[in-house]
Amino acid sequence: MSEFNTEQLKAIEFENGPCVVAAPAGSGKTRCFTHRIARLLEKGTLPSQILGLTFTKAAAESMKNRLVYLISPEQQLDLTLGT
Repeated sequence: MSEFNTEQLKAIEFENGPCVVAAPAGSGKTRCFTHRIARLLEKGTLPSQILGLTFTKAAAESMKNRLVYLISPEQQLDLTLGT
């Protein structure tokens, strides 16, 4: 996880409730959230309990595409990601 800065790591490692991140374009929000989702799943959160919301369709698609490399196909089926 050395590729993330301190603020990104705080969002990835946050575990208690919803996490909202406000940051400018190109700051790594989508990458950060995909790793947060993968981490929650590693810790035992059920995919059906995760709702990933973004402001654009492109970001939602990017999250889906990135998660292919981070989580199992079964977990992907029960995740809800969108705008």
